[in-house]
Amino acid sequence: MKCYVCNGTDTIIKEYKKEFIIKGEKIVETIKSRFCTNCNKQIYDEILDEEAAKKVLLAYSKQYGIEPDKIKQFRKKYHLSQDLFAKIIGCAKKTLISYENGTSIPNDTYMIIINTILENEETIQPIIEANRIRFTEEEYHKIKSKIYPYIGNNIKSICFQIDQERNPFNGFTKFSIEKLKTIVVFLTMNGINKTKLLKELFYVDFKCYKMFGYSMTGLEYARLPYGPVPDNFEIMLQELEKSEIIDYKKIIHENYEEDIIESKIKIDPSILDKEEIKILNFVKDYFQSFNVSKIVEFSHKEAAYKNTKPSELIDYQYAFDLQI
Repeated sequence: MKCYVCNGTDTIIKEYKKEFIIKGEKIVETIKSRFCTNCNKQIYDEILDEEAAKKVLLAYSKQYGIEPDKIKQFRKKYHLSQDLFAKIIGCAKKTLISYENGTSIPNDTYMIIINTILENEETIQPIIEANRIRFTEEEYHKIKSKIYPYIGNNIKSICFQIDQERNPFNGFTKFSIEKLKTIVVFLTMNGINKTKLLKELFYVDFKCYKMFGYSMTGLEYARLPYGPVPDNFEIMLQELEKSEIIDYKKIIHENYEEDIIESKIKIDPSILDKEEIKILNFVKDYFQSFNVSKIVEFSHKEAAYKNTKPSELIDYQYAFDLQI
């Protein structure tokens, strides 16, 4: 290699710390560069300079962005080609390749999308639906076939309309989106705190199973810190909001804030039979005077909660031990 300053041909590789500015952020990294031994000027070395660029971009990704390996691991977990995953996040294939190779950093838009998916993998479904126009029918069905096996049954049923197998965790009941909508509309017609709504849904389904041997909605419930709730409830609520069934509001009080959910449509009582409507009225009346703390505390006393491990699905057999 030849020095373009003094035309010297003797060079040496030095390791040193250098400061870089990427997207306004300062990154200090130890890199290797080639220098002329005669005049000590830096000499372009394609291999060393590319390695240095990758190292700096990787350091930035670890500190402020997304590590290339995490993108690749996620894509390979779902057996998605680079073509399909690029379409899901909305970028060109060559752009995704540069992210995975660590030769470029996602812009702010793609950074948010990829981070959202990596932090909560189930959010990939609404992102797929939002970008559906990018896919051919064949691509759309191929993506769903690869992702379905890894998505919870509540999401499959609510978002993808895929029938889950009847089992002890859904009350041996086929999921009914119409019943879910009707029940949520009934429970939220005067506005209700989100946490309390989730508890009342649990009691409606488990009370129905206790009395008649089936759950009213076919939803699966999980044990979370605030008690039993529908598994993947956030996506369930997002879908109901997107369908304009409910209105999702954040109310700010002096010392706290709360999420209030209120129905936007009128209830269609023909979806439920008389006994199911009785259960709805019973649950609503029973917990009428309960605030959020009280209903959470009440639900923690249920065998369904006490005998289920954190984050695991709750067996409907615990309905027979229900306090109400």
